[in-house]
Amino acid sequence: ALAWGAEAIIVKGDVTGDGEPVEFREVGRLLAGVGVPVEVTLGNHEFHDPDSDPFALLAAAGIHVPTEPWALDLPGVRVILGHTWIAQERAGRMTPEQRGQIVDLAAEAPAAAFVALHHQPQRWRIPNQYPPGIPGPEAVALLDALVAANPSTMVASGHTHRHRLHHHGP
Repeated sequence: ALAWGAEAIIVKGDVTGDGEPVEFREVGRLLAGVGVPVEVTLGNHEFHDPDSDPFALLAAAGIHVPTEPWALDLPGVRVILGHTWIAQERAGRMTPEQRGQIVDLAAEAPAAAFVALHHQPQRWRIPNQYPPGIPGPEAVALLDALVAANPSTMVASGHTHRHRLHHHGP
């Protein structure tokens, strides 16, 4: 990515396999010295080990992961990150509070917004594909609010380990 001119590295969760401290130390070592800003949102794999604190383990390597949604402004785009994990679960969630914070960050973007989440928005309440993502009502509420706040918004997720494209709004 750096050879292609990347100005930031955005990691959309599942930086570990089992959320063990040794994995976080390795990820921190790999990401801490890349030379560009690194933003990490956490995925469900980071919470397999209930004795690990992903926030503290990454912070020890110099990777600050906020607990609330946050933004990184780059030329022409605001990158917005939020957490969708539920500890010890595969499925994700989008609380009304977090949705409001993400939408506010998108509305304040000087231009386009890129929202990076771990879990994918599902179309329906019950998942029809594996792995489960953000249930439909929560996902649609987020997408509708983003369309209203900033129609130049793209949402990307990493949980499915596949490439899919869905349109919602303009």
